Amino acid sequence: MLALLMALTAAPAPLVAETLVPAPVAAVWSAFTTEDGMKSFFAPSVRIEAKVGGAYEPLFMPDAPAGTRGAEGCTITAIEAKNKLVFTWSFPPTLPSLRALGPSTTVTVTFTTEGKGTRVKLTHEAWKDGDDWFKGRAYFEKAWPLVLARLAHRFRLEPIDWTHAWGPTVPQELSFIAGTWRMKDGATLHEETWTQGPAGLLGAYRVSEGASAKFFELSVIESDGAELLLRMRMFRPGLVSAGEKPLEFMLHGIDDGIAIFRGVGGEKGTTLSYEKKGEGLRVTLMKSDGATVFDFTK
Repeated sequence: MLALLMALTAAPAPLVAETLVPAPVAAVWSAFTTEDGMKSFFAPSVRIEAKVGGAYEPLFMPDAPAGTRGAEGCTITAIEAKNKLVFTWSFPPTLPSLRALGPSTTVTVTFTTEGKGTRVKLTHEAWKDGDDWFKGRAYFEKAWPLVLARLAHRFRLEPIDWTHAWGPTVPQELSFIAGTWRMKDGATLHEETWTQGPAGLLGAYRVSEGASAKFFELSVIESDGAELLLRMRMFRPGLVSAGEKPLEFMLHGIDDGIAIFRGVGGEKGTTLSYEKKGEGLRVTLMKSDGATVFDFTK
């Protein structure tokens, strides 16, 4: 009975979020402890002094009135180079009763080498009971995974562009691609079909002239952690592979109805975009030597 009463009266458990970042510890540590590093994934403006007692203030809305810009007043309470960072933390202005408390919680971030990457574990603690605290916890249950997803994205592809801040996308948001699409270019017929299911989208593309197939392509768009990846493999007639491994493109974002994928690995520098145009679908392949546009109809 005593154990049950103690469990019922115990402080709420810490909130934990973690991710594996494809970068060495030194680079990830720098992302958390320098102004340029924090701007690349955490917030568009930053005030930081990387020492105990120093400011640790990501400013999410730097143009807002003073006191509502972000983590104002938060400070570093412990720092172990390339190993652990501890800082105080406050609540957003949308929770005024908790915001008024100032930096009333604590966040610990640890950095551990895992394979060729870094395991980042974030522990947010000093929670209390109450309706407002419940709302505050619910807010950070969404906010911290987003921060860590942006951290990993920053190293997988590019720093966050705060004018159109990247956020995780689910395959269902690309449902406008699904369908059977055709484009005639003289005697050449381009056919592209996308089907959508719970695991993502599956695509098939064929180029033919009359009764002769000239080229095939099989593609998938699927989740890879917080990212959406488009993987494609090309084939010659007879399903002879045209490459040793699939080409990979990572979703940069959906901006004004255009899904933009950027090449990774050997395809870095190449962009592939999909745009719904009325009843049609425009696919644009952009390389260093120019763009190729496919205007498909259903």
